[in-house]
Amino acid sequence: MIKKIKSFLLFPLVVMFAKGLKGKDTNFKQFITNDKRELNNQVLLEIDCQNYEVLDDISKFFDKTSPIYDKTKINFKIDVNVIPEDYKKFTFDFMDIVHIYHSASMLSARIPNENIYVEIKVSNYKLNETQLNNLLRYILKIYGSKKVEKLFLNIEDFDEKSKQSLQYFTNLLNSSKALKFSRSRGLFVLTCEDKKKKYDIVWSKGEDIELTEFGIVFDKFGNEMEKGIKVSNSPIVAIHKT
Repeated sequence: MIKKIKSFLLFPLVVMFAKGLKGKDTNFKQFITNDKRELNNQVLLEIDCQNYEVLDDISKFFDKTSPIYDKTKINFKIDVNVIPEDYKKFTFDFMDIVHIYHSASMLSARIPNENIYVEIKVSNYKLNETQLNNLLRYILKIYGSKKVEKLFLNIEDFDEKSKQSLQYFTNLLNSSKALKFSRSRGLFVLTCEDKKKKYDIVWSKGEDIELTEFGIVFDKFGNEMEKGIKVSNSPIVAIHKT
């Protein structure tokens, strides 16, 4: 009961700082990985999160009896049938929850002021089109937060079609720098750049939107799109014109 009260009292402070605090880096090498060897010698504050149940976790970051941690690691259990733009607890969507955990970690005296680790486990690994789109958007929101150092995800667990798309985005994000994430009226844009180009990863929450003024556009499998290009809940990659 005392921990719940403490979490409730600390929660407004953590939320207030959540969006104002900046990530420590925006150039993530090997962002998506399943290699956990570097975790072996680290003391981690590990927290399991499902259904945005973040409130009761806040006190764990401010426990004066806890050890000094090397890092925070949030283990998200994700229902791929639920969209990441869905507002749940306290009108927060999934990216807001990532911001809140990062804020608590940054404000804690028991953890260095660094970006956090995240691991994703999903409700099933044989995905239909809608579920794959949802999972990709969860991943892109984690990356776009610029507050997660590594995302642990085993792509090999998925069906072949999903694996193809996940591998495409893994290759893309693992060699890029996150510049900006913006959202407006159901349109989401993650702007990145690598050594050769600048590009937007674009998707929408609701109705399809026609895409204009871009050069080359790729679908979520890395195939070039040439006709009838629209922004939908399936993320696409639009290369900036030079």
